[in-house]
Order: sequence, then C-alpha cells, then structure tokens
Amino acid sequence: MPLRGISRSALEEELRAVNAKLSTHPLASAPVKEAHALIATMQGADKTEVSKRLSDKGLPSLDELGALQLKGSVSWWRLNRKKNKLEKKLEEKSE
Repeated sequence: MPLRGISRSALEEELRAVNAKLSTHPLASAPVKEAHALIATMQGADKTEVSKRLSDKGLPSLDELGALQLKGSVSWWRLNRKKNKLEKKLEEKSE
C-alpha cells in the first residue's frame, strides 16, 4: 500500500501499532533477551554448561531459543522493516 497520501497522524498511529507488536513479540521478551545476554557472556563455554546456567536461571533452553528464532524471525523482520519504512516516511513528511 503506498504511503504517499496518508496523513502524518495516520502514519504515527500505524507506527505506534507496529511498535506495540514489536514490544510483545516473543523475540523481544525479557526471558529471551536475558538468555541471549547470558549466552553472550559465556562465549567459548561448553554447551552443557550454558544449558545448565540457562536452566538454573529459569530461562529458555538453547533448543527453545532456536525454535523461537526459527518461528519468529520472519515476523520480527517484517515488523522491523515496516517500522523503518514508516519512520522514513514520517521523516520525509517533516521536511
């Protein structure tokens, strides 16, 4: 759908809706973010050690994270792409 004739307020409303969807997306959940942060701090650690630490903290397992990534990547990408387009269009309207 072309955005050319859409008002600024309609674009802002759509951007708010996209941001709301992004904030509730499974890949944006606190446990997933915390799990990724933990994994990042354990670079080079044994997989079983990482799995144990995730489990001890009640975070999603490596398998669960992989499944979430597989299931959620396309929708996450689409939402972010839409957000970027809306932000660009809003920027163009303010010039």
